[in-house]
Amino acid sequence: MIYVVTEDQNSARKFWLEVMRNYWKASEYEVISLEETAGVRHAGNFMLSRYFDDAFRKASKGDMIFVAFDNIGKSTREEVGTGRIVGFDSEYFLTNCIKKCRLKEISFCTTYYYCFEEIFLSYSELLELYKADCKSDDISDILAYVANCILNGDNYFDREHEYGKRVSNLRKDALQNREHFADALLYHASVQIRHGLFTIGKQADKFVKCWIMDCDWLCKNDKVLKNNSYMCAHCKYSEKRQSSLSKLQSVKSRSLLKNGFWIEWC
Repeated sequence: MIYVVTEDQNSARKFWLEVMRNYWKASEYEVISLEETAGVRHAGNFMLSRYFDDAFRKASKGDMIFVAFDNIGKSTREEVGTGRIVGFDSEYFLTNCIKKCRLKEISFCTTYYYCFEEIFLSYSELLELYKADCKSDDISDILAYVANCILNGDNYFDREHEYGKRVSNLRKDALQNREHFADALLYHASVQIRHGLFTIGKQADKFVKCWIMDCDWLCKNDKVLKNNSYMCAHCKYSEKRQSSLSKLQSVKSRSLLKNGFWIEWC
C-alpha cells in the first residue's frame, strides 16, 4: 500500500491525486485526508508531520509513504493564539521520517523538486504552448532559461539578474524567494494561454485542469468549457483531446519528472 501525504491542498494535491489515480489501482494507495475546521482545510508544511504520523500509524512492513512537497525550503510562521514564532525545517523533517520508516521497514519517498511549480516550468510544452497561443510573447527567453536551469540542476533565482528584475515587474513579491519567483513566472505564462484552462498559480488559487485532466470529462463537466466550445476547438496543446493518462505521460517524459515521480530514501 502506498500512503500519499501532500503539503498543498490545491494544484499540487490535484496533480498528485491524478498521478495516483492513473498509475495505480484504487486498492493500491490511500491519500491521507486533510483536517478541516468550519469548512477550511488545513495544509502547508506545518501540518506535514501530523499527516505523516497519520500515514505512519496505518502503514505496515513493506508499505510505502510518499510525501509530496509543495516547497522543500525552510519557513517560519506566527502561531495562532500564542503569537509564538515556529519554524519548519525540511532537513529535520526528512531525517525524522526516514528514521521512523527504517525502524518499521517502510519505504519512504519524496518529491525531488524545490517547488511544485518547477514541474511545469521544466515541461517543454509550456514554452511551446506559450509561444503558439499567448496574448503577448514577452517572457519566452526567461521561460527557456529557467527550464534549462531546472533540468541541469542549476539555481535560476537571482535578484540581481536581468530576468529576476523583469519577473519582479510582473508581480511585486516575485523576489521574496525562489518559490515566489517560480510562481510569478508560471502564473504569468500560463494565464496568457488563450484557449483552454491552463492557468496555474497560488495567487489565483488555480488548478492544473487542461494540463492533466481528461479532455472529454472537462468538456462535459467544467462550466467554462461546457458552455464555450470555441476554447477547445482552438486549443493548441499537443495533448488536445487526450486522456488524463496521456497528458501525465507527456508531462513526465518532457519535464524534470523524466527520471521518476519520486526519490526513495529508505
